Amino acid sequence: MKGHRRLYTKVVTDFPGLLKLISIPVSDKLPTAFRGQANSDWLIQSSYSRWYIKNNPNSEEAILIEDIKAIEDKAKLGFEQRVHYDELADQIIDDFAIKLGNVNNLELSFSQAMYLAQHYDLPTNLIDFTFDPNIALFFAFDYEAPPETGYVSWFKTTPWFYAQSIVSAACQHHFVDKNDLWNEITTLIKGDRGIKVPSIGEIDRSINLRINAQKGCFVYYSEAFPYDKVMHMMECWQPNGGWGSQLKIDIPISLKEEIMAYLSSLGITKQSMYPTLNEELLPSGSVSFDSYVKTCVEETGIKA
Repeated sequence: MKGHRRLYTKVVTDFPGLLKLISIPVSDKLPTAFRGQANSDWLIQSSYSRWYIKNNPNSEEAILIEDIKAIEDKAKLGFEQRVHYDELADQIIDDFAIKLGNVNNLELSFSQAMYLAQHYDLPTNLIDFTFDPNIALFFAFDYEAPPETGYVSWFKTTPWFYAQSIVSAACQHHFVDKNDLWNEITTLIKGDRGIKVPSIGEIDRSINLRINAQKGCFVYYSEAFPYDKVMHMMECWQPNGGWGSQLKIDIPISLKEEIMAYLSSLGITKQSMYPTLNEELLPSGSVSFDSYVKTCVEETGIKA
């Protein structure tokens, strides 16, 4: 999979060159999402995919992670072990939602519980993106130890282009309402599979303030193989740019000090990216809503 990223990968060596690349105007017709990763060698995986493969190293999912031909062959035949992979992902969120209970007299939906799980380190099928390229740059450099590669990565992608293409293809030869199908792809419910781009509502934002601070959006991606395959397909569809244009920028860690100073001048800091949750939602007897959610995470039983 990593070899296929050469199609849309660039390397920068200086800060002005980086700013020029991340400031390229994007289409206003479909939202563009950005992501930062603290190691240029990492694939784009959901936290659940990483967790499952770590705990099931001999599974088909683990074997497929790097082998695109095996992925394509298996996609035709189906996964023998896929039931376990899928059902365990849902079970984790169900257990977490039970621990959370009602919050401010609100029974959380499956998606709302999943958004909290994602931001508080439970494995989910969500992949974090942001609508702000500078915030993605912050997360690229938000590492505890410098990557051995010497580079971090910044990504640009348009999952809505992919979703819209799938909707258009599905409606072309079938009596399917395009608006209904789009609403289905942007609404996340338990049991969903494949890829979705869930809409985040005001209630979601009021519960999870980190979504607002990070100008965040999610791709729900229940596949075992990495999201890099989707980016590769989109770039093949739009090799000359446009809505489907993908981009991976590898940035040397030697630029960290200059970049973090620039981001700080924009108000993008660790403190601003991780605000505490809304205290108005504080369950009775809890010290803070943050501590309450963290306790629920710790008490959620997950078994590989």
